[in-house]
Amino acid sequence: MVVMEDIDALFNKDRSKKHNACPLTFTGLLNGLDGIGNPDGQIFILTTNFVDRLDSALIRSGRVDVHIHFPLATDQQLADMFALFYPKEAQSLAPKFIENLRKCFSQGLSMATVQQHFIMNMNASAEDVVVKALELSEKINVAAKLNEQSKISKEKTEKIKEQ
Repeated sequence: MVVMEDIDALFNKDRSKKHNACPLTFTGLLNGLDGIGNPDGQIFILTTNFVDRLDSALIRSGRVDVHIHFPLATDQQLADMFALFYPKEAQSLAPKFIENLRKCFSQGLSMATVQQHFIMNMNASAEDVVVKALELSEKINVAAKLNEQSKISKEKTEKIKEQ
């Protein structure tokens, strides 16, 4: 089994390399996935947060046979996870926890991010985790804004290079 995390980080949708130092070509990646020079029975797991950035040849049927989408957390999932960590306080505090998480950003939140929040605060009280959820929400909001600004800056730089 081979896991390729964030496969979208290797190549642009037009098959050009995102990093020139990468010795792998897009064709080489496809050949590797198709089994050229590899024994039968290998399982490849490709992950991405941006399936729309992948070349269709990379994820076509026959090459990638199963696509599994992990949607962003629903309020019910957030409440259920809160209850796993704080069963006694879930009824009274889960709604405020969710409200705090949703306060500062409109985009979704992955269950992995929420789980990390609980693990990083595993010695904290339920009340503290609820308060820290607002801090997490604010951090995510700031990071999203910085990411958007960086994206805009890169797009402007690319347009200047094209001229």
